[in-house]
Amino acid sequence: SVRTNFEKDSTQYRNKNLVAYKREEVGEIEIQLAKENIILKKNEGEKGSDAKWLLARENIPAYTNEVTKTLAGLVELKAQNIISDSPTNLSEYGLTAPLLKATLQKGDKRFQVGIGKGIGTQRDKYFARREDRLTVYEVTKTSVEPLERVGSAYRDLKLATFNRFNAKLIKFEKGEASFDLSKTDLTWQFSGDAATKTDPAQ
Repeated sequence: SVRTNFEKDSTQYRNKNLVAYKREEVGEIEIQLAKENIILKKNEGEKGSDAKWLLARENIPAYTNEVTKTLAGLVELKAQNIISDSPTNLSEYGLTAPLLKATLQKGDKRFQVGIGKGIGTQRDKYFARREDRLTVYEVTKTSVEPLERVGSAYRDLKLATFNRFNAKLIKFEKGEASFDLSKTDLTWQFSGDAATKTDPAQ
């Protein structure tokens, strides 16, 4: 067992993480698909895991959970094999015209990785290459699939984006009839009618 610990080739010591950024450092993600170019941008001044994101081209809110999935998928993208440090034919790995290119921006620095699907005997495999290196890495299909989603998958479908606990007034209108509920401390009551009690559950 002691001997086995030392019987490793050099690739086993190689760092197989493709991206060196941390999630909280990324301020913008651009994903170039065959038919669509998606730009996700963090709101100005927001930091941490609770930061809000925008679909920048459309200038509409993005669904934070979906952005987080993509961001995690990119930051944690890891090779399962290192194929070659000096490839002679990138088309064999689908990297001359990649399935997608993902660009991460950290401050004024940008990092890009291209992902392709192999052809011929490699057709069931996925490969990646960093923009700043010649090295071709093999990555898993499951790590690529979340990155292939179209822009509409990032749309925030919630109609109300405020915290319900911060609401102070609710106005109901139907036809000519209307009434208001207002909150004082933690209690809701009919506006202008403190004597009529409300049902907290409703």
